[in-house]
Amino acid sequence: DPFYIQGWKKGKFYPDFKAVTKKGNILALEWKGEDRISNDDTTYKVEIGEIWEKLGKSKLHFFLVHNKNTEDVLNKIRNL
Repeated sequence: DPFYIQGWKKGKFYPDFKAVTKKGNILALEWKGEDRISNDDTTYKVEIGEIWEKLGKSKLHFFLVHNKNTEDVLNKIRNL
């Protein structure tokens, strides 16, 4: 899969899921189990995901998804 987000650390970040909406928005979703939501790797991925999102001028969207926010994320995606 050629899609990745490059941060400031060595190595590339490949989000778990990528999608394009009918309106042309690009989504990158990273799924984490409850035991990994607050570890250093997840914190890093969220930081570079948010920077990537800001660079997209409202067309790029990053979501960290876990069991407790699935419905919230789905509702946000529906509006894109």
